[in-house]
Amino acid sequence: MLTATLAAGVAVAFVAVDVAMFGHDPLDPATQIPPSRPAVAGVWALDRAGRVEVGPAVTPGSRPRLVLHDDNTFSARDLPDWWNPDALVIPDKTGYRRAWRLVSGSGRWAVEKRPGGWFVALRFSTPPRLSAELRLYGQNPPHRLGVILGDPDEGRSLTFERTGPAPPPRRPFARDVSRPFDARGVRAFVTLTSVGGVTMIRYLQGDATQPQAKGNRIVAHVCNDLGGWGKGFVLAVSKRWPGPEAAYRAWHKGRASNDFGLGAVQTVQVEPYLWVANMVAQRGMKTGSKGPPIRYDALRTCLKTVAAQAKEKGASVHMPRIGCGLAGGRWEEVEPIVLDELTSQGVDVTVYDF
Repeated sequence: MLTATLAAGVAVAFVAVDVAMFGHDPLDPATQIPPSRPAVAGVWALDRAGRVEVGPAVTPGSRPRLVLHDDNTFSARDLPDWWNPDALVIPDKTGYRRAWRLVSGSGRWAVEKRPGGWFVALRFSTPPRLSAELRLYGQNPPHRLGVILGDPDEGRSLTFERTGPAPPPRRPFARDVSRPFDARGVRAFVTLTSVGGVTMIRYLQGDATQPQAKGNRIVAHVCNDLGGWGKGFVLAVSKRWPGPEAAYRAWHKGRASNDFGLGAVQTVQVEPYLWVANMVAQRGMKTGSKGPPIRYDALRTCLKTVAAQAKEKGASVHMPRIGCGLAGGRWEEVEPIVLDELTSQGVDVTVYDF
């Protein structure tokens, strides 16, 4: 009897901690049926308290989120590594501050029953190739996902809130071995497909200034906001066509009376069916306190404009791995933006690795 009483007391204590931290009771497996998949699948983001907890690790360029797809696959971007027992702990005015590492990856998810409640189990199939879990809170939708950090008495936690439905799952990379070379001898070595096998991004080994497609084409690349044009992919552009550089320099020179600035796009026709899009998505040319020069929000704005122009012209879009050279960006950040703003709008995209 004493053991049962103590156990009940501990359970009540932990429920009290859960309610205090998350504002919801945990789902009790003894009295609740499993939460429905539509109520759990979706886009999950750190709530305000979670962003405060992670603190400096969440930079303006990072967008921590967890996407649970309807087919029980998931994709994670800039997810704080709450599962890491070896994370550094730094003293601060509140007691301590965890040195977070942000992790991106994908894998499979499932709702699983534990003695303490219902949990969303994540099994990464990409590095770091591990398993982690988040507890489900809220007896009825909308649920929340959370994890208590360290000693419950210290009141540290991460909380995720559902911000929208999940987009359709995308298939992983698949190597194209049926036609390793095209008619011009350019090797197509990776194809990214979506549901139904529709090609979304074509990856080619080749030169983006020689776009491999028929019809109208746009070559898109990233420029800085200082008027500098002398390194990186722009050299290949100028070697082939002088027009884009001359137009960019004039655009920057007259910036007091035009739209030059982060997020702006200048489209220059260089051949009868070919345009070059100068996209201003790089702040300066050096890494500073705010990270590398790439500005992902500006890049997204630029690609929205390019998508509108491509649809108007009936054009395909061609690019190097934009933002990942001198701008210092990461392709795992850029690729989802390309997918969101171009391919999801029905624009064919080819990415070139020289």
